[in-house]
Amino acid sequence: MNSFLREFILQLRLENKSENTIYNYQLSLKDYIFYLKSEWKIKSTSEINKSHIRSYIRFLSENGSYLIKGEERLKKIMINKTILDNPLSSKADKFKAKVILKNIMKPLSAQSIRRSMSSIKVFHKYLFLKSVSDIDPSSNIELPKVKKKIPDYLNIEEINKILFNLQLVYKKSTFKLRNQAIVSVLYGCGLRVSEVCEIKINSILLDENPNEGFLKVRGKGGKERIVPLIGKTFTHLDNYIKYERPCFVKNKRNDELFLSKSGNKITRKLINDIISFSSKGLNLRVMPKPHTFRHSFATHLLKGGADLRFVQALLGHSDISTTQIYTHMDKDFLKEVYKSHHPRA
Repeated sequence: MNSFLREFILQLRLENKSENTIYNYQLSLKDYIFYLKSEWKIKSTSEINKSHIRSYIRFLSENGSYLIKGEERLKKIMINKTILDNPLSSKADKFKAKVILKNIMKPLSAQSIRRSMSSIKVFHKYLFLKSVSDIDPSSNIELPKVKKKIPDYLNIEEINKILFNLQLVYKKSTFKLRNQAIVSVLYGCGLRVSEVCEIKINSILLDENPNEGFLKVRGKGGKERIVPLIGKTFTHLDNYIKYERPCFVKNKRNDELFLSKSGNKITRKLINDIISFSSKGLNLRVMPKPHTFRHSFATHLLKGGADLRFVQALLGHSDISTTQIYTHMDKDFLKEVYKSHHPRA
C-alpha cells in the first residue's frame, strides 16, 4: 500500500498541487494506512471495504489520529493502557495513566474528520481509475455533519491596537518592519497564513499611481488571484522591502517575500508567534490567530458595503456559500441594513 501512496503523492506533484496540500494528504493517508495495517492486518488495497473506512471514522471521532504524534504516541498509549489493565498497578499510577491517555487520545472534530476523509476519497478514486482496485470503497460513505460556526473577528479598534502594540514590543527588534508588514498583509489583503509564507518578491505588481499596486496570490488548488495593495498595507510592505529585507537575503538566492533571520522562508509558527506576542495584554474580545485577520478583512468589507461576489474573489473562495457566512457576523449592522431598506421596518 505504501508504494501506491508514493505513486499517488507523485501524481499530486505532477498536478502542481501546493506543498501544503501534499503534506496534508500524506499525513492523513499515512495515518489511515497505518490504522488499516495495525487494526485490521490489511496488506493490500483490494482488501479494503466500507466497514474498514467506517471503523476508521469512528476511531478518529473517539481517539483522534492514529499517528498524530508518531510511533512515540503509540508506545505511550500501549504503556498506559497496560498500567490500567494491570491489577497490580497502584491507584496513583492508574490515575496518572488515565490523565496521560486523556491528553493523548483527543477526538478529532467533525471538520477535521471530513478533511481527512477528503484525502482518503481522492486516494481511493485514484486507485480505482488506475484499475488497482475493482471498486471505490469510499464512495457514498456518510461523513459527520459540521455545524457552521460563525468565525471570530476583530473590530477596527482592536486591529489598530495590535498594530500599535506590535511597534512597541518589537521596537528594538531587527524584525520590526517585517512583522508589521506581515500583520498588515494578513488584514489588508485577507490572505491565508500559508499564502503569506509563500508570497514571492516578484508577486508584487506596481501600479501607475504611487504607493499603490497589486499582489498576485497563489491560493488553494494552485488558483491565482489578484488583490489590491494600497494605503498603509502598501507602505508597511514597501518599508520592509526597502530597509529590512536586504539584511535577511545575504548570499542566498531566495525569492520568498518574507524571510527569516537566516534568509529562509518564514513558517506558520513564526507568524502565530508574532500575532500572539503582539496581542498579549490587550484584553481583546478574542485571542487572534492568523485566520482571524482574514475573517476581519471580509467582515469589514461587507460592513462597508462591498458586494459579496467582490469579497468572494478577493478571498479566493470557489463557492460563494463559503463567503456568505460573513453576512451573519455583525448582527447590529444587519439590523441597520434591514431598517434602512425594508418597507416594513
